[in-house]
Amino acid sequence: MKGVRLKIKKAVILTLVTDIIQTAALTALLLYLFLSPKSFLSQSDTGERIFIASVTVVSFAAIFFSMRDIYHIIDINLQNSMIREALSSVENLNNSLRAQRHDFLNHLQVVYGLIELDEYYEAKNYINKVYKDIQSVSRVLKTANPAVNALLQAKLMTCEENRINAEILVSSRFENIPVPSWELCRVLGNLTDNAISELCEKPDNRLLQIELKEDPGSFIAVVKDNGRGIPDSIRDRIFEPGFTTKKNGEGMGLSIARRIIHKYGGRIEVNRDNYWTVFTVFMPKQEPPDV
Repeated sequence: MKGVRLKIKKAVILTLVTDIIQTAALTALLLYLFLSPKSFLSQSDTGERIFIASVTVVSFAAIFFSMRDIYHIIDINLQNSMIREALSSVENLNNSLRAQRHDFLNHLQVVYGLIELDEYYEAKNYINKVYKDIQSVSRVLKTANPAVNALLQAKLMTCEENRINAEILVSSRFENIPVPSWELCRVLGNLTDNAISELCEKPDNRLLQIELKEDPGSFIAVVKDNGRGIPDSIRDRIFEPGFTTKKNGEGMGLSIARRIIHKYGGRIEVNRDNYWTVFTVFMPKQEPPDV
């Protein structure tokens, strides 16, 4: 699969370079024909002029369609990449659930044995440990979108690795949301990654909250962190492509998230609420079909 992606990338680059060379050559030729002291066009007959015009139009049309195809190839390749990531996250979550189900009977046997031995305190401690493991998976299984559930699970694991206290609040199943799963995951993933990156700059007390809810007209996703915050002087620029305040950042995550949100008629807001930096996404609900 990696080899296929590499071949696609090489083909796109080669086609793009070829189109640029063709455009430059055609432009130079036209400038020469029109601006040379002894213009060829002024000395040619009508048939030759029509032929040159036809060749020029066809050439530029071919370049235009080629560039359009490159755009579609890049877009499809990006979609495939995001879908593969979503499927990988779903597979990891499924493996966690399988392992949890497999171990559940063993846990019951251990607890039963401890109770039989009147080791109630040990049984309680054991249940607490098992409950934490179960809760870490079950608290993300609340939406109707397996890819979103898997993404939330993956981000929870990242938070644990970085000593971030993460909380997920889900009061909507996000059913029939008009955004494809892979693009919804891209939005939530970029916003969450941005918050995690910001929190990693803090020495301690790292807090992250993700909330999924809805109102009569919109699906709403809220990602908030207690990081350093966004200065008012740059708040209007954070969604610009390439703008970043991080040393190794690319500045594309928030720009991509906003582009996807606007693509489906939604909007994104950023606010400061006490010590929280809050990103709120509103995605309009689809109107019910006429009966």
